[in-house]
Amino acid sequence: MNTSKREQELIEAVKRGDEDRVRGLVYEYEALINTREGEIPVVLLAMHQGHRGVAQALVDLGAEVDVFTAAALNNSNRLAMAIRGQRELVNERNPDGWTPLGLAARFGATSAARLLLSLGADPTIPAVDGQTPLQIAKNSGSTAVAEMLRRVTGDG
Repeated sequence: MNTSKREQELIEAVKRGDEDRVRGLVYEYEALINTREGEIPVVLLAMHQGHRGVAQALVDLGAEVDVFTAAALNNSNRLAMAIRGQRELVNERNPDGWTPLGLAARFGATSAARLLLSLGADPTIPAVDGQTPLQIAKNSGSTAVAEMLRRVTGDG
C-alpha cells in the first residue's frame, strides 16, 4: 500500500513527537486520523516512540482505539469496550507481535493489565522477541505491572 505525502508527513511528525504539527495536519486533513505505518496505527506508533502526549492528542482528535491501543494508553474503559463480546482478543497479537498485556506491561498500564488479567489474559504468552509480559515490565521499568504479574505467575 502506498503512503501519501500527507500520511508520510504525519508519520514523521508522530515519530518526532511534534504534537503541534500532528494536530495541524489532522485539523487540515481529517482523513489522516487513522493513518498507519505498515499495519501499526499512528497512535500506537506514538507510544512506541515515547510520545504519550501525541498519542493522547490523536485519540482526542478522534483516532480509533482498538484493544492494543487502549491497553498501551491504560484506558480501561476503552479497553473494556474493545473487548466486549470478544474475550479472545485479550490473547491476540497485533501485527508487531504484541499482546495487549505485553503492551500494558511495556507502558506501565496498571489498570489495563489488571483488567486484562481479570478477563483471562495469559501472562505467559511471549512477544515476538520471546519476552513474557513480566520480562517486558521489568525491562521497561514498569514496577507496578511487574509486581502484579509476579504475583499472578509466581515468577521471581
